[in-house]
Amino acid sequence: MKRKTKEKRLRGENKEKADEKKLEGQAKENAEGQAEGLAEGDAGDKTGQGRVIDRKVLEARRKQRIRRRRIIALIVLVLIIAAVIILLWRLGVFKKRDPDKVLTPSVTQVEYTPRGEYIMSAVDGTVVICDENGVTGIDTDGKWKWNSTLSAFNPVFSGEGDVILVTDQGGKSIWAFNGSGQLWRYISENDLICAYIAGPVSGSGGSSRSSENGPDIITICEQEDFESSVTLLHTEKGKLVEKFTRKFGKYHMLSASESSDRSQLASAGVYYEGGVLTGCTVFLRTSDGEMYSTLVSDGEVYLQLRYLSDGTLFEANSDSLRLVRRTPSVSGSGDTEKVLWTRSGDRKLIVDTGVIGKDKFAAAFSDGNSSGGGMSYIKFYDRNGNVTKTSEILGSVKGMEILSGFLTVWTDKTVYLLNQGGNIIGTSEFESAISGASFMDTRTLAVNTAAGIFILSFSE
Repeated sequence: MKRKTKEKRLRGENKEKADEKKLEGQAKENAEGQAEGLAEGDAGDKTGQGRVIDRKVLEARRKQRIRRRRIIALIVLVLIIAAVIILLWRLGVFKKRDPDKVLTPSVTQVEYTPRGEYIMSAVDGTVVICDENGVTGIDTDGKWKWNSTLSAFNPVFSGEGDVILVTDQGGKSIWAFNGSGQLWRYISENDLICAYIAGPVSGSGGSSRSSENGPDIITICEQEDFESSVTLLHTEKGKLVEKFTRKFGKYHMLSASESSDRSQLASAGVYYEGGVLTGCTVFLRTSDGEMYSTLVSDGEVYLQLRYLSDGTLFEANSDSLRLVRRTPSVSGSGDTEKVLWTRSGDRKLIVDTGVIGKDKFAAAFSDGNSSGGGMSYIKFYDRNGNVTKTSEILGSVKGMEILSGFLTVWTDKTVYLLNQGGNIIGTSEFESAISGASFMDTRTLAVNTAAGIFILSFSE
């Protein structure tokens, strides 16, 4: 009985072991089948016949690739910028320039020989010479650029910004030029006394304007019986359009200037009354030429007129300066002009004046000593008439010109370059007498001497 029970128990255990082996075999087969299925699935994916990947997964992968590319591009760009900055730093580009650093001059003589009597000026990097050949342009290397024929009995230059006028004083023609040649010609009905470029002008520190529109042009003409007239012309797409002509009775006008906002025009001149010559400054509205205010100066004639950016007007003659400011009324018809202050030249002659920057006024005072000795002064004034800077110039100053915050003055044989702070940053001496100098750009001057025309360049 015990033996049977034992055998039965052994058979059960053997059966359980067999079942376990069977289960293990089945599990192994299942695992192998799954592995084969996965392998086939991978192969199917590679051939495009496998399982389909969700669109969201694909979109996520695409965005991830785009982000990765952007990050790489950004890193490359930053590295390039850093390399450029390091290179420029080593080359000294970012070194702060000293505005008061003394510059080194170099002189080149112009090969062109003027024919007969001539006048010289400069505009937009070009020397402009008016002689019997007409008007000729010379570049910064002293080489011929262009020529324009004209006939003028008494040609006079006047320029501002990138435009220069040739006015046949006493005649009826005005020609306008820039660095590339002639722009236009204007013929007036009456004999010309003078002509000016006015309003905001590019290259002169004034406000900008459309490339299609040029500056305003002011002409003053002779009328019968010692009378005169002022005409304001506006250049629009290369054509001159007359805004107004104002005729004066007893006033004989000799100069004019327009405010930078083109709302006001001042004209100065003289008139005779009771055998006495009296100076006057008349103020006109540019919209219609209506005269709204007049300043009379007993014993003083102010012909140098310079507007600041806010409409304040500096007037000067050889002996004194004065500042005039507009006092507006509610309607505009009752506007007046008030003299805020005057300054005497004392024993010095006021040779020339000009606006430097937007709110500074410069005046050149000369001792008038023709022998070349003595001392001259360049004084800089603010709106209140205070002298902010005085620069001493050895010798007698003959003339002055201003361009974009730089100023040049010349004596008999020396040219000086000053910055906006009033400091002398360049000097050049010539062997022959100097009759004039004009800016080609802020570091380059055309200098007219008895020995010929020279191009004077200043560099660091």
